[in-house]
Amino acid sequence: MTVEFSGALALPADFRAEDILEFHYRDKSGMSERVEGPTLKKGIAWAGRPACLRIRFGEMCAEVFLTVDGDPFDVENHALLDMARHMLGLTQPIAEFQEAHRDHAQLGTLIEHQSGLRVPLTATPFEALTWAITGQQISVAAAISLRRKLIQTTGLRHSSGIFCYPDARAIARLSEETLVRAGYSKTKARTLSILSRLSEGGELPLNTWLTGPPPIDEIRNRLSAIRGIGPWTINYALLRGYGWLDGSLHGDAGVRRGLQILLASPDKISEGQAQQWLAPFAPWRALVAAHLWAYSAKIQNGPHEADRILQLGTSCPGTEQPGQRRARSTPKMENYEPLDLALSAAKSWLDGLNDRPVMATAPLETLRSKLGFALENKGVPAQEVIEHLLESAKGGFHGSAGGRFYAWVIGGSLQSALAADWLVSTWDQNAALYACGPAASVIEEIAGDWIKELLHLPKEASFAFTTGCQLAHFTCLASARAAVLKKAGWNINEDGLFGAPSIRVLTSDHRHGSVDRAIRYLGLGNKSLQLLATDRNERIELKTLRSALQKTNQPTILVLDAADLNIAAFDPFDELIPAAKEAGAWIHIDGAFGLFARASEKFRHLTNGIELADSWATDGHKWLNVPFDCGIAIVRNRKAHREAMTISASYIAAESQARDQIDWNPEWSRRARGIPVYAALRELGKDGVADLVERTSRHCRKIVTEIGKLPDAQMLWEPQLNQGLVRFLDQRTNATDADHDAKTDAVIAAINADGEAFFSPTTWQGKRAMRVSVVNWRTSEEDVNRAIVAVKRVLIKM
Repeated sequence: MTVEFSGALALPADFRAEDILEFHYRDKSGMSERVEGPTLKKGIAWAGRPACLRIRFGEMCAEVFLTVDGDPFDVENHALLDMARHMLGLTQPIAEFQEAHRDHAQLGTLIEHQSGLRVPLTATPFEALTWAITGQQISVAAAISLRRKLIQTTGLRHSSGIFCYPDARAIARLSEETLVRAGYSKTKARTLSILSRLSEGGELPLNTWLTGPPPIDEIRNRLSAIRGIGPWTINYALLRGYGWLDGSLHGDAGVRRGLQILLASPDKISEGQAQQWLAPFAPWRALVAAHLWAYSAKIQNGPHEADRILQLGTSCPGTEQPGQRRARSTPKMENYEPLDLALSAAKSWLDGLNDRPVMATAPLETLRSKLGFALENKGVPAQEVIEHLLESAKGGFHGSAGGRFYAWVIGGSLQSALAADWLVSTWDQNAALYACGPAASVIEEIAGDWIKELLHLPKEASFAFTTGCQLAHFTCLASARAAVLKKAGWNINEDGLFGAPSIRVLTSDHRHGSVDRAIRYLGLGNKSLQLLATDRNERIELKTLRSALQKTNQPTILVLDAADLNIAAFDPFDELIPAAKEAGAWIHIDGAFGLFARASEKFRHLTNGIELADSWATDGHKWLNVPFDCGIAIVRNRKAHREAMTISASYIAAESQARDQIDWNPEWSRRARGIPVYAALRELGKDGVADLVERTSRHCRKIVTEIGKLPDAQMLWEPQLNQGLVRFLDQRTNATDADHDAKTDAVIAAINADGEAFFSPTTWQGKRAMRVSVVNWRTSEEDVNRAIVAVKRVLIKM
């Protein structure tokens, strides 16, 4: 059963319904407020009952309806209209304010363009206070999400389907633990609980203070006595809850941003500067802040502001005249809240890297149960999708972006590279042709030239930004395949592989598996691989290579290592490459991370002679610390590279003057992954890259050597670059190599479970070992010490 009450309010000629609608359109999910054309629907608690408030704007009039669930009861219409009048800001002396300041040098301009601006208020002071507490020190998007969870948790729902904003009674029934599970911090949960109990018990007469001019000093004193409620929260509550227009909101970021734009200041406005500027406008400082909010929003909306205007097309009964309909604004329909929520979550993730366990903590079954379900027929709001992902994937990711991740060779993301990568997705260009994204093409062209310069590789070489080193190998080896077959009189593009001379691929017995896959992708087959034995330092010896080269004169590709994955072994390029060249082989370098040793004068000697090779493959998402995914292929023979990759068709807008990426890349549709590379190189510069290589290598050496000194530990390989090996020994009498292997794996698992650091196991020369790899720009001396202490703690316990 429901009961409905209604009434109407006259509106002044300059009333701006769009401000009211937009204020209540913050949560695009429409859970507790919905904007439907000229009508606002809002779920509220009326005398503890679920109720739906509707305000429909028309010409010079607003119709007000209230539908309350439950048995019939009496409500005086003036109580309903008083609440609506309060919410619409109709009690605010706007004309007096505008008359007083319309000639002000800066504010006068805002008044002229924003005439009639009022501050939309909440239905109750309690709602304003709880919203202010919710939004403290977090983004608007995060606050809206948290507010939605509070509404869901209290679960007060009207028969129309809309959820109701809870009153003090509803929140007072919740425990602090329940509020924390809903997403509130312990401090905010405690503050909400105290506020709700005091309000529910009558010790804070929030609604009584509405009956006349609000006793500002009393309200301030009573609220400031509650732990967790500070000046900003009080001023915001006085503004939104009581319509008090003189609270100085100089601490609000939006106010300071709007003031910076208004004053055309090149520097950000401080709280003190904002407070000083607002002071002369007493008793209207909060209203001035509202003008700055609105002004800042308009500037940000830019040319799309005109799109906000549309016909509301309704009037109050009996007021419409033939042909008279006034255009009014409604909220802009673009929904950026999912992006705001993602930004807030990203900041939280990065801020927590030093405190969270490095290893993912959520079990497989938990992740599947939370993330897996039948795909619905109907979609859900974008923000709800992001919220679900954030909540359901908790604990399911490693802290590999942080400085305490030493497993595998995985870098973090430099700030500029991460931001640039977001822009790549935002711009959403198909970076295959100059015609599809001119700026993307030019940026990648410059970034590629910078990479060649940084790594001291031939200027004339071509390049490609691929998904990773795997596709960089494929690109380079496709070029090699074409070149060596062409030398043998075979055109791979025209004739294919059937009947072609067989190619052999010489490589180390310690090669990375991505080389094998690239060979298979190219149709050469595993049998084309001929593995060369290495010395005790895992380097191919010249005599071994010469012997292999002399066995046959078939087309040959030689793949050499610039830092293998276990000990960062570098083949002796200055000896091997001339011999291979003399035999007519194509020399390709696997430099997934080791190629960046060339950026450092300290380590460049490890790569002496590497510039003589024919192609080089490396990763950007390793030592350069750009986001996944980014590989780099570099090929000396531009013609072979282009012929292996290019395509032409009538619908491809080929560009003769600019660089078309499709001529050099295996992908057709591709993201502009060279843009984060450009950003990272700009942020670091040559010296910064060199420092990054040297600093992380120094960290690796300390971790390996210090752990190697601990009881039960043995250093198997002292780092010459950024890779080292440690083994843990079983001290029992007559312990075997198998026992040492088991002890090593158990220690690694215990370290990772401890959460302070994350390492990976490997097998080297028949022994299990803990591999230590450091490439992340975030790794600090403190991170290194934490890792060493963590290992020591685990060894003591075992």
